[in-house]
Amino acid sequence: MFRKTIIINATNIGSKLNGIGTYSLNIIKGLVKNKTEVHFIIYLNNSCKKHIQDFQFPNNFELKWVSGWISPDKKFWGHLLRLLYSNYLCIKYPKHLQFNTSPLEVCFFKSNQIVTVHDIIPILFKQFHKKQYLFYKTILKYVLRNVIMVITPSIHTKKLLVEYYELPNEKIRAIPLGVEKHYAKDLQDTEILSPYILYVGRINGMKNIYGIVKSFIIASKSIKMDLVVVGDNKITLLKLLDELSCSEEVRKRIIFLEHVGENEKYSLMKNALLFIYPTYYEGFGLPPLEAMQCGCPVITSNNSTLPEICGNAAYYVNPNDENEIAEGIVNVLCNDRLRKKLIQNGSQRVQNFSWDKTTFEHIKIIERILLPPTLLRKYESNKFTPLIQEGIILD
Repeated sequence: MFRKTIIINATNIGSKLNGIGTYSLNIIKGLVKNKTEVHFIIYLNNSCKKHIQDFQFPNNFELKWVSGWISPDKKFWGHLLRLLYSNYLCIKYPKHLQFNTSPLEVCFFKSNQIVTVHDIIPILFKQFHKKQYLFYKTILKYVLRNVIMVITPSIHTKKLLVEYYELPNEKIRAIPLGVEKHYAKDLQDTEILSPYILYVGRINGMKNIYGIVKSFIIASKSIKMDLVVVGDNKITLLKLLDELSCSEEVRKRIIFLEHVGENEKYSLMKNALLFIYPTYYEGFGLPPLEAMQCGCPVITSNNSTLPEICGNAAYYVNPNDENEIAEGIVNVLCNDRLRKKLIQNGSQRVQNFSWDKTTFEHIKIIERILLPPTLLRKYESNKFTPLIQEGIILD
């Protein structure tokens, strides 16, 4: 059987799934389900075994396991080790195509690679990413000019890659991410009995946790409701409450949850009255789509890719204006007609995003690079066109 080999560096999947880890995991899951003449060698770290254990890998897949230190779980050192290990793989497989599912694992001196760049936030917001700024500003710019293909999840980010890195338009493929199918009717109720609004994400400056808490304090004067924060850093949250001189009454209504599994996350979204996500910037923005799928109305930022992804299914606010965010919270919770409209539009919107579609577009790229024309599948009969705003995301 004719086969060409691709090395997939998926060491960015950790024991806890972040956005990039979710992307890598679902791409692998999708590749397994698609028959192809390509031979896959996939590198994973030991800390992610629980996410992979139920996958049924066909004969054209080889799994290579590496130390759990080469993982995002180890934060800075894990990022550095993944970068170094990726370049070791380039030396080990000099002739094979390599797919790096994150820019933090790019090969410095290899043109025969595909790289997914989810965003260029470290350049746009240097104050939040001082350690990564130089890498994104200089090294990544040099590397991307020489690779075969760059994948990115949105038209917005694609335009920024053309602008900041001077990449030719035809080298960049915008492929939207998918949403894991969790239907609200199949999810369990939570142990939180009081009505609540929900935020899920990292607790840092970039995610505008200050604006979330401040707007909740303002909105608390008009509505009686809890704020559930699902995140990774309770200490930062507590410091912020002190900084804002948060009253004891409001503190009791802010519930922090850590180490939440995927099913529990979706259950929290199902039972929340509102999902709030006023971040300063997103390369794509999966959490709002996940909330929409669970039948939860969404408030999010009016910037970056979010209007492109969420379309008419979200209530948009200026993330720099806590009063506007608070007004949005009260408006969505108190306006039953608006709330129902957001839920209805969200249910329709999320149908445009599927991991099966996302994976299929990745396979098309890989096969067109590796396989001769006689072995390429008939793509014309398998096209899909997920809608972004009133247009089509894939150009």
